[in-house]
Amino acid sequence: MLRLVAALALMVAVTAQVPPSPCPHTPANYCTCGAGDHGYRYLCRANNGHTWETNDEAPIDPCPCKYPTCTLPPKQVEPMTEHAMPSCGIKEGDSIVFADMHDGDQKKVSLSNGVITIVPHANNQTWTTSADFSPVHCTASIDFNVPDKPSPPPINLTATFSMLTAARSAKAAVVFNDKTGKLAPASTPLNAWIQLG
Repeated sequence: MLRLVAALALMVAVTAQVPPSPCPHTPANYCTCGAGDHGYRYLCRANNGHTWETNDEAPIDPCPCKYPTCTLPPKQVEPMTEHAMPSCGIKEGDSIVFADMHDGDQKKVSLSNGVITIVPHANNQTWTTSADFSPVHCTASIDFNVPDKPSPPPINLTATFSMLTAARSAKAAVVFNDKTGKLAPASTPLNAWIQLG
């Protein structure tokens, strides 16, 4: 019985090492991988023509190869710049009307020359406030304590802009926090605005 178990274990170990397809007669020097197919992460090819598919994090040529570790496709990384970043939900030249969840009214937000300007919308209020906008962090420090603004917060609030996406729609959003922690913990949202329309 022990011999049978040992023989089966040896057979499983040997079978696990068999390449998925016969190795070519010519050894390879290197292999490279691209995007996979048929549900696999990578489609790999050695320079001797041998191909295989794999989900391995670091694919290795299953056949004799001088450099068995395969070269993976380069990751595409977009550099962050001080210019338009669509993920912010607002870009240079935009003018967006938001529903203010806290005040129960509407605000119009415009971005021009790197400056966010906020004014009331669809009511008789006349105040306005502006602040520099960081497209890298999608934020602006907003001072609502301006003439004619009813019930302004006592300190500047950090407005973080983002884009809310669903299957067939996308809307800009603004979340306000007190980064000083005086009104609430810095991570606690104090208010949110959602794009109308």
